[in-house]
Amino acid sequence: MRRFRLLQYAYVFLSLLLVAPLCTRLQAQLEPGDPDYDPSLSDYQNLAATLLAEDVKYTYGGELWTDSVFVSFDFVVYNSTHEELVRYHNEWNRLTDEAVLSGTLPDGRSYEVRFSDLSQRTGTMMVDSVPVPQEHLKEALRNSYDRLNNNLRWLLTPVRLLDSGITLQLLNDSGIDGKWMTPMKVNFNDSLSSTSHALVYINANYKNIERWRISYEGVDKEYIWRLTRRVGPYLFATRLWADDFKTYIQLERIKVKLLPDDDVAQNNNGK
Repeated sequence: MRRFRLLQYAYVFLSLLLVAPLCTRLQAQLEPGDPDYDPSLSDYQNLAATLLAEDVKYTYGGELWTDSVFVSFDFVVYNSTHEELVRYHNEWNRLTDEAVLSGTLPDGRSYEVRFSDLSQRTGTMMVDSVPVPQEHLKEALRNSYDRLNNNLRWLLTPVRLLDSGITLQLLNDSGIDGKWMTPMKVNFNDSLSSTSHALVYINANYKNIERWRISYEGVDKEYIWRLTRRVGPYLFATRLWADDFKTYIQLERIKVKLLPDDDVAQNNNGK
């Protein structure tokens, strides 16, 4: 099947080479209504992004990503001396859309948010085992939804590139650290999230992601994927250094299960 798919890709890319002179127009980003606008160019760009996303997804084991998946992991931020700054525990049942986010507030109190339906932001929140009052619960669930979704994206974006609700856009190739990279803009199309998109830098030769640019509170930050770990059939980035090397993000205690009870993968080694 893989060989057949590659032969299909070779045929497609050969066809695309025949229309290479048209590709220079893509950089102009023409819009409908412009005299030189050609919808077939948009089709070409969409097809190229989809084909590349399929290759990246295959690299990370995403062909085995199904609706019946449960995932849990810790999202941890460290400084350059390896001191832990913040930790969030995350759980998501893709089949039922139930989810859990837990951690510690800046004042030291522990909290746990349990979503009965993550996409609808319905659930409960406990702070030091005390329920959050109803008048504050809506805002608390909104903030927790935003945090949990962002954490999931750090771990799962490579295997979810072709999920519904995500659109892709290829940007001009560029050389970074002596490597040829293809930037791909991943639009999450989630009006409830504070993060609308991420920019992934894909190694054109190996079809893996080497850098990740994302915006927090309007500030773009870029991270370098330093470590990866295979958990069952999936390959996850587990350590991502900020480009100023002052902090890094580490994804720990990753577990993935195929529901209802068949373990697909498990990794309890922490760091």
